[in-house]
Amino acid sequence: MELSLAELAVKKAVSEGADEVEVYVQKRKVIQVEFAEKIESFKAVEPVGMSLRVVFGKRIALHSTSILSEDEVLEAAKKAVKLAKVAEEDPNWNHLNRKFGKGPAEGYYDKEVEDLGYEEI
Repeated sequence: MELSLAELAVKKAVSEGADEVEVYVQKRKVIQVEFAEKIESFKAVEPVGMSLRVVFGKRIALHSTSILSEDEVLEAAKKAVKLAKVAEEDPNWNHLNRKFGKGPAEGYYDKEVEDLGYEEI
């Protein structure tokens, strides 16, 4: 579902006059456990959000939403383009990234955190 909404956002932004559009969809799983001697509470949520970066000439704007309905995504794309049209020009702007693929994600894993014991949390 998120992918089709992302495509909808791109199409809407382009139809509103954007030269380039980038959509970023984030879906996370957050688990919160409170405990002392026993588990006091447990919450699990999966927040979802969408961010758009829109380029109009050398003007760039960002807009985000955490409501992923068709209407909200269309409105977010429309607002992003409106913001880009009035943004200050970036004289150094060239274009959005045109190469796709995987990049390195090294250095984000902390072995010390994995090895923390119950007493240390």
